[in-house]
Amino acid sequence: MNDRTEIANEVFHEIPNYEKRKKMSPEELSIFLSKQKKDSPAYILLSHELNLKIAKFQSKATLNAGWLGAAATIIATLLSGALGFFIGQNVK
Repeated sequence: MNDRTEIANEVFHEIPNYEKRKKMSPEELSIFLSKQKKDSPAYILLSHELNLKIAKFQSKATLNAGWLGAAATIIATLLSGALGFFIGQNVK
């Protein structure tokens, strides 16, 4: 083994590999993060991955809220147009 591989194994030996971390929930990632020494390479890596996972959940929720708002706007526009049309016909 070369020096780089030995250092990487020493620093990251307690955390799962990338494929396992990708499947983990934010709660599981935070448990592994809490076991790391602050500002260590493993801490920085897990913190970054946890932040990305949380941002992904937040962006999905924001996108869903945006679609819901757009649908409500279209429904309100159609409803107000229909009410205006029917009320306008009855005023004569």
